[in-house]
Amino acid sequence: MMDLSFINLILHGIFLGGIFACLGYGVFMWKGVMGIINAAHGDFAVLASYICFLLLEFYGVDPLLALPLVIILMFTLGFVIQKYMINRFLPGNITRILLITFALSVITQNSLQILFTVNERSLYVSYYRRSITLGYLNIPLVYLLSFTIAIITFIILYLFLTRTLLGKAMRAIPKDIEAAKMLGINPANIYNYSMGISVALAGIAGVILGLLYQFDPFTGVSYMVISLGVVIIGGLGSIKGTIVGGIATGLAYVLGGYFLGPLFQYVVCYLLILIALIIKPTGLFGGG
Repeated sequence: MMDLSFINLILHGIFLGGIFACLGYGVFMWKGVMGIINAAHGDFAVLASYICFLLLEFYGVDPLLALPLVIILMFTLGFVIQKYMINRFLPGNITRILLITFALSVITQNSLQILFTVNERSLYVSYYRRSITLGYLNIPLVYLLSFTIAIITFIILYLFLTRTLLGKAMRAIPKDIEAAKMLGINPANIYNYSMGISVALAGIAGVILGLLYQFDPFTGVSYMVISLGVVIIGGLGSIKGTIVGGIATGLAYVLGGYFLGPLFQYVVCYLLILIALIIKPTGLFGGG
C-alpha cells in the first residue's frame, strides 16, 4: 500500500506541475517578447481567483464555467495596462517598467485586502472533491480537470505562437526588432497583445489554483516565485521547457510536503530553483 500511496503522490505532483506550468506560461509570454519580468504576475492570478470567488459566492457560478469571462476580463486588463501605462516608457527604461509592475503588485494586494480582508478564501465546490479510481490509483477530480485545462492551454498557446501571424510576430520581436519593423510589425501593438495574453494566462492559473488551495491578498508573492522558478528551470525562452519546469516544481512541492511537512513545501521549491540557477542558469531548454 505504501508503494501505491507513493505512486499516487507522484501523480499528484505531476498534475500540480502542469498547473504550475500554466502559471509560468504568462511569465514566458511577457518575458519572451519584452525581455522583462512582470512583478505583478502572481497578484493578477490572485485577482482572477477573487473574481471567481465573487461570482461563486453571490451568483453561484461554477469557477470553470466562469473561466471564459475571467480570461476576457484579464486579457482586457493586461492590454489596457500595457497600452496606456507601460508603452509610454518604451523602448528602454526597463527600471521604470519594473517599478510600474511592482507598484501594480502593491496596489492589487492592498486593494484586495481592503475589499476582502486578509481572511483566506477558496473556490470550494463539493463535486470537484470527488475522486476517480483507476485500478489501485486514486485521482482527485479537481487535479485531473485542472491538469487537463493546463495541457489544453499549452496546446493552444503553442499553436498560436507557431501557426498564427500574430504569434510569429511575437517570436520575431525579441530576435530582431528592427527587422520586424521593416516587415511592417508594430512592436507597441505586439506588446499590447503579449501583455493581454500574459495576464489572461495568469488568470487561468489563478482560477485553477483557487480550486485547489486557499488564497488571500498576499498569495501572489508565492505564485510569482513559483512562476519564475518554472521558467528558470525549463528555460526562459522555451515553452516546452515551461512544462518540464512546472512538473519538476510540482514534484518538489508535493514530495517536500510528504517528507518534510507542509511548512517546507515552498522551501524545497526555492531550493530547486537555486540549484537550477547554479547548475544551469539558462535552464534545461534555455533559448529553445
